[in-house]
Amino acid sequence: MNDLVQGSFGLFLLAAGLACIGVGLAVEGEPSGVLMTSLTLGGYALVTGLIITAGTAANRAALKV
Repeated sequence: MNDLVQGSFGLFLLAAGLACIGVGLAVEGEPSGVLMTSLTLGGYALVTGLIITAGTAANRAALKV
């Protein structure tokens, strides 16, 4: 996969994770299941996006040496 595409997908997952967590925190009057679900999905997206982005950056740095 192209590094640009892979890095962009990682950044997209980071943004989606933050948005999901933000929506969960904004919906205060709803049942707690909505908050826990959004925090869980947002956390998974954040961690996956961070791993993909960091892996892409490390790969590009290794190729430049």
